[in-house]
Amino acid sequence: MTNTLPTTPTPQVGYPVMKMLDVAMSTIVGDYDDADLVPEWQWIKRMASHEHVGVKDNSAYEYMLNLALELDAYPPALQPLLAAATQAGVSYILFYND
Repeated sequence: MTNTLPTTPTPQVGYPVMKMLDVAMSTIVGDYDDADLVPEWQWIKRMASHEHVGVKDNSAYEYMLNLALELDAYPPALQPLLAAATQAGVSYILFYND
């Protein structure tokens, strides 16, 4: 995904500006054929506050984590990313298949 917004947007009065990451799962777990068979995807699906699945021939597979919510124990492969995102003040992470 390409960020088409300016890096320092001018917020509307009264609305907070939040940071969000978008992460292709293949960068975390490597190549896979079926997301339903990837344990990290299963955890993300359980913890997600929003999902977007199955638009055209079920090709869309996106889940949003809200880092302000209490999350179950992180899978080891996701720990470095989630720890760094939390430390950097990221509010949301959009995980997607590519």
